[in-house]
Amino acid sequence: MISSDKYLNKIKALPGRERKTDLKELTQKSAQTKSELGVLDALIGASLGSSLYVKHGFNVEDEVFEAYGLANPNLSIDTSLYEKVLEEQGTEGIAGLISNLKGKLFEIELEGNLESMYPGYDFSIAEKANQPIWDLIGEGPDGTEILVQAKMVNSESASDIYQRMIDNPDVFFATSNEVREKVLENSPELADQFIPVDVNNLEFTDQVGSELDQLLENAGIDVPDDIADVVPIVGEIVIGLRLLYELSQVKKNFGTVKIDDKRRIKGLKAIMLLSKFGVTAVVATIGAAGGSAIFPGVGTVLGGVGGAVAGMVINKKIKPRLHEFALYLLDMTEEDLIYFRNKKNIDEIAKRFNSRRLKFAS
Repeated sequence: MISSDKYLNKIKALPGRERKTDLKELTQKSAQTKSELGVLDALIGASLGSSLYVKHGFNVEDEVFEAYGLANPNLSIDTSLYEKVLEEQGTEGIAGLISNLKGKLFEIELEGNLESMYPGYDFSIAEKANQPIWDLIGEGPDGTEILVQAKMVNSESASDIYQRMIDNPDVFFATSNEVREKVLENSPELADQFIPVDVNNLEFTDQVGSELDQLLENAGIDVPDDIADVVPIVGEIVIGLRLLYELSQVKKNFGTVKIDDKRRIKGLKAIMLLSKFGVTAVVATIGAAGGSAIFPGVGTVLGGVGGAVAGMVINKKIKPRLHEFALYLLDMTEEDLIYFRNKKNIDEIAKRFNSRRLKFAS
């Protein structure tokens, strides 16, 4: 017979888990786990020599990152959009982030539309993130100006927009359909002050939310659609290439290389860029953006050599091991990769097996 208190002290000493759970931390970990699968999917596509994963359904629109930079010029220097989304995920802050992004994204899309509506005018977004009175300005060939305030909000803000229009009769307003319709219900005389755009706030908000969901699925490993768009993220790519170079200096003991989540993400992003555009194009673009230093901020990956030599060394030391580095940064094995390459077939077999089992059981 076992004494009830004989092993009590030993049991108390055993390691255990706290019962309290931080909901925000749990949500972030869940998003991180989900995102790993999305990145793996894209890297599998790259390893199979297909760019379809990058070009169709995987990439976040480049304008979303541009909107984040314009709306948060200081924050975006040290905190990437992906990091900000992870920070706010599962909290009330995510709604504020979406609202912040959609306002600037609306301005970005509006800029091109306005130039089509007003031929000869050159429109630009205000340099200040919170410019009073107007958000876009158009300059005509004769020196005349068109001021536009852009508001992508719901109908509850209609009274505020109405008052702004009354206070600024020389400013045009581009708003959501909901706001324009609400204002014109009571003040049809203001119709000429509205820019004729057909955008629904609810749909626009959902669009931005979907882009952030996609970014989470990508684990932040989102690559530009065109090599020229690499310029704004040169710093990230430099850090990523530096990490890959450090990994290339060791044979198998990658644990000697210091890697935190931020470096890991940048390393994976560099792998995606090299897979999509090739070493020569990436190195040339970074060099063009950074002047004489191919990798600005940290010097060159190879400590002072020129772009041509850097490209040759990357081709020799990094490119042949991209597959190996990707698996390590994702903490996966070749066996895991085989499973995910055949995941759809394996899932289908499992469904059929389960269906037959239930049939026989009944």
